[in-house]
Amino acid sequence: MTAEKDWQTHLQSEVDAENEREKQLVLLEERAADVGVKVVREVVAQVTKTLLQDLRLVAAEKLKLFNRLLQT
Repeated sequence: MTAEKDWQTHLQSEVDAENEREKQLVLLEERAADVGVKVVREVVAQVTKTLLQDLRLVAAEKLKLFNRLLQT
């Protein structure tokens, strides 16, 4: 009976260890996903900022052109 009990204890230890490895893997994947989301947010913010700067430049040039047309 002791050998069976030892075997059950061993199996339970293996199951517990596997569960812990799965938890650690999930945490690692979540952190990786969080980093990925952060990078995407930063890229979107930078692209948006650049587009707004470009739009301001285009609007300023259009305004200059419009003012020149009004002066003629």
